[in-house]
Amino acid sequence: MFKKVFIANRGLPAANCVKAVRELKMKSVVAYEGDDLRSVATRTSDEVIEISSHSKPTAYLDVDVMVEAIEKSGADAVHPGYGFLAKNKDFAAKIKEKGITFIGNDFGSKSEIRDLAIQSGLAVLPSSGVLKSWNDVDSSAEAVGYPLIIKVLDSYSGWGVRVVRSAEELRGAWDYVQKQCERHEVSSQVVLEKYLADAHQVEVPVLRDNKGRCIILPEVDTTVQRRFQKLLVESPSPVVNKDLRSKIESALPVLLNKLDLVGYATVEFLIDVQGEAYFLDVEGDVQAAHSVTGLFTGLNIMREQIRLHAGEALSILPENIKRQGHVLCVFLHAVDPYNKFRPSPGKVEYFQSPAGEGIILQTAVGAGDLVSPNYDSLIAKVIVSDSSRTDAISRMKVALEDTFIEGIQSNLPIMRAIVNTEDFARAEINISDLFSEEKRVQLLRSLRNEEDDEVASVLAALALNTDANATQIMASAQQGGLLWSMASKVLNRKKMEF
Repeated sequence: MFKKVFIANRGLPAANCVKAVRELKMKSVVAYEGDDLRSVATRTSDEVIEISSHSKPTAYLDVDVMVEAIEKSGADAVHPGYGFLAKNKDFAAKIKEKGITFIGNDFGSKSEIRDLAIQSGLAVLPSSGVLKSWNDVDSSAEAVGYPLIIKVLDSYSGWGVRVVRSAEELRGAWDYVQKQCERHEVSSQVVLEKYLADAHQVEVPVLRDNKGRCIILPEVDTTVQRRFQKLLVESPSPVVNKDLRSKIESALPVLLNKLDLVGYATVEFLIDVQGEAYFLDVEGDVQAAHSVTGLFTGLNIMREQIRLHAGEALSILPENIKRQGHVLCVFLHAVDPYNKFRPSPGKVEYFQSPAGEGIILQTAVGAGDLVSPNYDSLIAKVIVSDSSRTDAISRMKVALEDTFIEGIQSNLPIMRAIVNTEDFARAEINISDLFSEEKRVQLLRSLRNEEDDEVASVLAALALNTDANATQIMASAQQGGLLWSMASKVLNRKKMEF
């Protein structure tokens, strides 16, 4: 086993890593920048090292700074978490050159992985190889067919992906993703893939040790997303039946052996309306949804990943993996759903966590903490489990109603709306449903009820009586009263407190 693991991340991923490392009785060291010194990860880690960068927007993206800190720490392994440098091939290579274990996987080119998937008996959608220039993209799009997506190879959390519905939109999409590559300081290489707008998306977590023994874990449905950023995940998937699950699980060991995987990975699929599964990709770094798999199976995914990279054998047999009940996880982000999901950094003034049987909150943020505009917007995961999907949805509704965040805006209101829709209850939301502005407004309006409108009317009357800018207040009310409705929720909670 490792003596000391360096965690090259921040926030919730770093906090989860520290916990896993400590449970394995190894020492942890966390890099921090600025105000992160008071984060959950740094407070619970054995050691901390301050990092700063003059050449990058954040030191968490500076390969040379991070490698120098790792060498200084004396760590014999590095866990990158997810995001930041987790997919950076240069970072992983430099770590390995130093004789330090990198806890993650790089499976080579996307085209090679796709070929191996085909050889393993998996169906694929039309796609291009890796493209490096506009001319390459322009000449490859027709063969893939519209609609398609253009995707940055090293993207994560949805920022480097764009849907292209016609040839007229292609150049704009290319320019957009290139600007995103510059902003996130990653390679500008992209791939084009056929887009199935009405599909569901699932990822299958897998574990494999260095002796070739593997475990195919229950699939996680990641369909509920907005612009390719996951908003809600669940396991098992409500659209994967027994036959399809068996077909996928029988092909994956062949693929894993061809990839020579050691540790953890997720294999991504699209499920079309006919129930056919199409291979998308293999991700070699730990995913944000690993907590769902852990709760559903009883297996600590991050801890097992670290063990496997340390050369240990799988700690459990496939037949002993628990598969019962249903798990839902909502990702809470510091974005403003009332303002087109724009980032909402700032100080968290109040954070009320849900509690109760079958409810877990994972967060690295509490009252008094600052949410920075420089990093990923994820602030918490609300996870529930129950004996069935119907019961799990009911429990999630309660958990979200019992959660309050003040001082910053979050996507909490729209997540409350989503879990209350009939479309979600019937598993009829697809990967493109939450893209439109119309859908955003529709979901937020669905939160209003008669009591909200009454309280909102009182709030508006009081505000008009005390605020000189009456015109602005009335304009806000005429736009649909969404913010007044939100304010009424806060007022009702304040009434309960006092």
